[in-house]
Amino acid sequence: MDIIPNKQSDLEIRPNAQWVEQTDLSSAFHRGPVRRKGYKLTGWLLASVITDLLIIFMCTLVFLIGASLVFKAIDNTQMQQFVNSFLNTTALKQTIVYLFGYISIMYFIFLRVFLGSTIGEWSCGIRIGQPSDRMQSNYVLKVVARVLLITCTGIFLLPILSLIFKKDIAGYLTKASLYTLK
Repeated sequence: MDIIPNKQSDLEIRPNAQWVEQTDLSSAFHRGPVRRKGYKLTGWLLASVITDLLIIFMCTLVFLIGASLVFKAIDNTQMQQFVNSFLNTTALKQTIVYLFGYISIMYFIFLRVFLGSTIGEWSCGIRIGQPSDRMQSNYVLKVVARVLLITCTGIFLLPILSLIFKKDIAGYLTKASLYTLK
């Protein structure tokens, strides 16, 4: 069966014929940019934050597993007693929380400053500031202010408020607004 163009439809199927392709298809740019606003933008922001938090959680666990393997390899009995007492107290929980916080702040700041967006923002087509904003000297301070504001108010509070009010509240307060790539 072959496909041959005809006037009634774009392609016609005929038995025992060869494939004939149309050459009048265009690969030109057919649409302009699609801007996400309101619920769409803040919804994608929440998706990117969840993606980033999963990556940070994974990094925290990998670090803790690596540290536990190092401590396990040490044959010093005093060190073993310290590790055993550490695992039985609330110090482990506090260490996990502090480590998670430290890794998340460094993750959000360094990736946004050096790469322009985090992995979650990149996958959702979002970035902080325009490319021309990244060349300004105060861009790093804006990114740091945004990360600290979101961290101090709770990780989910400002994105949820942004979803309710259909505006990037953290971007409005720090002048480091979200922009969509789509």
